Amino acid sequence: PHAHADNSRKCPFAAKHEFCPPQEGDVRSPCPALNTMANHGYINRSGKNLTAAALTSALQKCYNLSLPLAIVLSYGGFILLHRYNFLRGIDLREVGKHGFVEHDASLVHRDTPVYYAPVEIVPQWVDALLEDAHMLLHDGEWAFKVMAADQQLGHQLGREAGAEAQGIDAVHAEIARGEMAIVLGMWEVEDWPAGLGVPAEWFREWIMYERLPGGWRPMRTQGLLDTMRRSREVKRGMERLRREFGE
Repeated sequence: PHAHADNSRKCPFAAKHEFCPPQEGDVRSPCPALNTMANHGYINRSGKNLTAAALTSALQKCYNLSLPLAIVLSYGGFILLHRYNFLRGIDLREVGKHGFVEHDASLVHRDTPVYYAPVEIVPQWVDALLEDAHMLLHDGEWAFKVMAADQQLGHQLGREAGAEAQGIDAVHAEIARGEMAIVLGMWEVEDWPAGLGVPAEWFREWIMYERLPGGWRPMRTQGLLDTMRRSREVKRGMERLRREFGE
């Protein structure tokens, strides 16, 4: 065990952007994207004192999000948290305040019974999310397992249906769909013969261990308009599944 300075992206035992799990005194959120950036030193490894500008830059460098999308996510997150001084940093724990940015219907976290959302991953839910992944034959070799977008939609539909029973509102349902749209854009491999898909082992590494997969690099810049389009597709897909399931 060792300590991470509150205002530093450096780790005494890890190289620049090398993975290091949270140490005693570090804080994390229910968001794997933010936690992964802290674990790799794109933001302060302690998860503390994070300004909107620092989060914007980290989202660009880590996930290759466009500047407009990174600004919307970072500054929009501050606004949803009612933190209007963008120069004053927040801690990742604040992201877990229930009903602000955080919401029920997470794919891998339990719904929130108290003020702050749980940050613990439910391994069985990750396994269920990935259990239907299949192999693709690509360039004569078996490639990664992939998760089809519809598979993710089915799991999201089930979680959202349960959350709706607890009163999730339209704004947070839209946030959940937007998060899924960003995840699909981050991990999908577009040139495989079966079409769009998410490499299952990459996804497991990221969402289960909050670690960037070895050898992974963003394949393209993900923009705001593209994310909005994907979010609409996610919504239409979930509406279609609802009709099929007779909900």
